[in-house]
Amino acid sequence: MCIWRNSTYEFETFAPSILHKLAVIEVPTHSLAAFVILFKTPSKMKSVKWMMFIMHICGAYLDLFLSALSTQFFILPAAAGNSQGLLTFLGMPVKWQAYMFISGICLTGVPILGFFESRYTALVKGKGNSLFKCKKRCFRVFLKRYSITLISSFMPLISLYSLV
Repeated sequence: MCIWRNSTYEFETFAPSILHKLAVIEVPTHSLAAFVILFKTPSKMKSVKWMMFIMHICGAYLDLFLSALSTQFFILPAAAGNSQGLLTFLGMPVKWQAYMFISGICLTGVPILGFFESRYTALVKGKGNSLFKCKKRCFRVFLKRYSITLISSFMPLISLYSLV
């Protein structure tokens, strides 16, 4: 049984009112971090710079997606809710917002693992031999294929959702 306590935390307008204000702070912060990564990375970390930048862009996308583009309002314990972000205001269906969010999560894993692997190589191992480079390349190809497979597995769910 649900008890209404007449609290502002229970309104569906509470999360967007906080998250949209945070998004205003996040955009300059993410821009500054991207500037620091691109122009202030030490020369020892030069080989890691682009993987770090891609990882930052993917994380910033997820951050802004949840705080401004598609602010989620969940109704728990049921698996229910609605979206109240900018994309909903512009008329994008919730099923495509869910697909964009799941795709973002799947694609963010590749740069995170790639960044930590590249950082380890740059700082600990130094210049690796060609066998290690081949293994690294195979590992990255595997991660990219895995994420694309994971993303494509959600397409039937999106089409099923449109039938309902």
